[in-house]
Amino acid sequence: MTTSVFGQGSEGDAQRQLGRMAGVIERVRSATFMLDGEGTIREFRLNAEELLGWQRTEMIGKPFHAMFRPADRAAADRMVAAVRSGDDARGALDAVTPSGASVPVDAHLMGLRDGDGHVVVFGYANSAEDLIRFTRDRAVLDSLFEQFPVGIVVYDEQGRYVRLNRALEEINGLPVSDHIGKRVREVLPGLDPRLEEIPDEVLRTGVPVVDEQYGGFTPASDEERVWSVSYNRLHGPDGEVIGLSGLILDVTDRHRAAAAAAGARRRLALVNKAGSRMGTALDVERTARELADVAVPDFADAIVIEIKEEVFDERIGPVGPVWLAPVRRRRVLVHEGGGAVPDPVRAEGFSAWSTDPDISDRMLGGAAWHSSAGISAVAKEPIRAVDGTLLWQPTGGDSILVPLWAREALLGVVHFHRHPDSPPFEPEDIEVAEEITTRAAVSIDNGRLYYRERTTALMLQRALLPQRIPSLPGVQVAYRYLPGSVGAEVGGDWFDVIQLSGARVALVVGDVMGVGVRAAGIMGQFRTAARTLAGLDLSPAQVLHQLDELGASLSENHLATCIYAVYDPATGKLAVSRAGHPPPLLLAPDGTVGGLDVPPSPPLGVGGGAYRSWVFETKEFDIPDRSRLAFYTDGMVEDKGRDIDEGIGVMAALLANCPPDSLEECCDAVTDVLGITGDTSDDATLLLAQVQSIPPESKAHWQLDAHPSAVSDARRKVRERLAEWGMSGLTDTAELLVSELVTNAQRYGRSPVSLDMLKTDRLLVEVGDALDVVPQVRRAQETDEGGRGLQLVNQLATRWGTRTTGNGKIVWFELGAGDGALGRG
Repeated sequence: MTTSVFGQGSEGDAQRQLGRMAGVIERVRSATFMLDGEGTIREFRLNAEELLGWQRTEMIGKPFHAMFRPADRAAADRMVAAVRSGDDARGALDAVTPSGASVPVDAHLMGLRDGDGHVVVFGYANSAEDLIRFTRDRAVLDSLFEQFPVGIVVYDEQGRYVRLNRALEEINGLPVSDHIGKRVREVLPGLDPRLEEIPDEVLRTGVPVVDEQYGGFTPASDEERVWSVSYNRLHGPDGEVIGLSGLILDVTDRHRAAAAAAGARRRLALVNKAGSRMGTALDVERTARELADVAVPDFADAIVIEIKEEVFDERIGPVGPVWLAPVRRRRVLVHEGGGAVPDPVRAEGFSAWSTDPDISDRMLGGAAWHSSAGISAVAKEPIRAVDGTLLWQPTGGDSILVPLWAREALLGVVHFHRHPDSPPFEPEDIEVAEEITTRAAVSIDNGRLYYRERTTALMLQRALLPQRIPSLPGVQVAYRYLPGSVGAEVGGDWFDVIQLSGARVALVVGDVMGVGVRAAGIMGQFRTAARTLAGLDLSPAQVLHQLDELGASLSENHLATCIYAVYDPATGKLAVSRAGHPPPLLLAPDGTVGGLDVPPSPPLGVGGGAYRSWVFETKEFDIPDRSRLAFYTDGMVEDKGRDIDEGIGVMAALLANCPPDSLEECCDAVTDVLGITGDTSDDATLLLAQVQSIPPESKAHWQLDAHPSAVSDARRKVRERLAEWGMSGLTDTAELLVSELVTNAQRYGRSPVSLDMLKTDRLLVEVGDALDVVPQVRRAQETDEGGRGLQLVNQLATRWGTRTTGNGKIVWFELGAGDGALGRG
């Protein structure tokens, strides 16, 4: 063993020390060497060869002073002597190279002494030029270390503080002396435990950590701070781990700004979500559920929505401008995360907020109210349904109360609630609550107003549609009128079944283009006009022409589609004309279904213009007995997923498989399968008619001679045929009225004169002649000998009327079973 001037050691220790020093100052050109106690060179390393230019073999065995110029050799010998006496030696000398050049160096000698007193000297000589530069660079680094505003720290291989700068001293709030030799948690117990785990992991694995963030408390601040740390492992010249360096930056402000930005993004996303999801349907309850779904759990842990009962139950009337406390009649929706959002439930008792005058004033003023005491500060009592079911139990936490204001009306109030273990609402959250509540209020009010208008339109439309269908000979009728769903406005569909003269029946289906009250009103005008025109016994084409002119003459052009058909049970013929409307379908008795080829025409309301040359056409069809006719609007056969032709094909297939004995069941089958159950975007109307012609034995026709005896002949024919039909009770009245009409035809008309009789559930009599001038009822004076024929008809017949034909005119009358004995009993 040898004794070092610094402690116990050996020659091997000296060798390792030389290597360590060489590594530490590797940025400075150095010559490392070893001497014996007499100053003879025993080791001359490679870096000495590179700095001084001498080969190792040239220097081994030479004295130490041989490395220097003659003027410095005495100083070199004195340095060796100083080491022998137990001191370190250091001096600035000029070394000499083989070429004779001078190399200024800073030489440093240190010694080891063994037990026998022998001395081993090791040393190094640094380039003075490099040393000056290195010293200057180190001064710069030290200055940066101390003045850099980022915390800098150096740990040893055990994770203990070795060095830290002033910035970190200020960050931690403790002097440097309180750090050195200690681990992080010993100095700063209030920090996140990860702060000690992270450097330990870097020391173990060597994997650097960059911008790892953690938070905690230090003596420097009373509030929680956030830091960003970066660590890198340090290695010695032989690759051994010698410690860890770190950078610590206080990013509290940046972290708060990022958190605020993230919160702003979340709030904006919530508002956008509310805008896209709320108000998708004009329905109060659905909007309330959408608000609850938007708010929970993204914004609040629970939501309580109170809405005035008037909004639900009195939609036809206006909502009052204010909701004065206390309020008893209301509905409440409670949603607390998970599962489907419930419907609002009728609540008993007073409103949870209206009993507090301070809160009531804020609600009536349209301002939100925030309470850190939670909903318990608002709801003094649990909210219960009318059946006693508990809807909401007041709890602590954090709550925002926002009024549902829309168009100067207070519709209700919304509670947004967070549980005690959730973060409280921030001031910005109040603005978000107000924003989404305002949107919900507008949607709820739109739903209320829409419902009111829709109800008005439905009432108007139903009032304008047929209230009952008369019992008609030869035609059985069933129908379905289905308005659009709640999310759609009422359209302008209409239909009618009109009894005409001669046992004929007009079947009408139309659809005004448009929705709402206006469409319902226009529909009423078209339907009234169609019924009036039908009474004139015009052909289907003439009726559509007049309706077309009506639509064009309105203050604003109103287009409508329409199909007008007349079935005559006496002949079994159907005359049809259509204007922009789908063609009717015919289900024959053998079960085959097909469309009737009715020529198309433009919709009603065009009124000439580009279609001035267009003529509505009437086409006749022979309809087999017990056939079914289907008239419908496009709402029956057209929707978003199916075009109208495909829908007509589906309807034809359904008609072919309908129950054969019930028109009502057939209507249900068609509407159910087509999905027309009131949940469509358009009105849908279906009119089914099953036809049956009058058999020959229930019909009679005669041509009368132009002779005065024809009147008595007509009376006889009537009497005989009524007896044959078992209707003798009508004989007297029928003979009298036929006498008057035949006399008028012979006197004021033109030959030939005809007489027709039809037996259904009543008696129909028609007298025709070849003059197309329609007779008028006039009041006969007491001195007049004639002019009372039509007065008698008007007095005694159940129904009567006139119509022109292509060959003249017909005057007709009907008698019911009770119209005998010259009067109606």
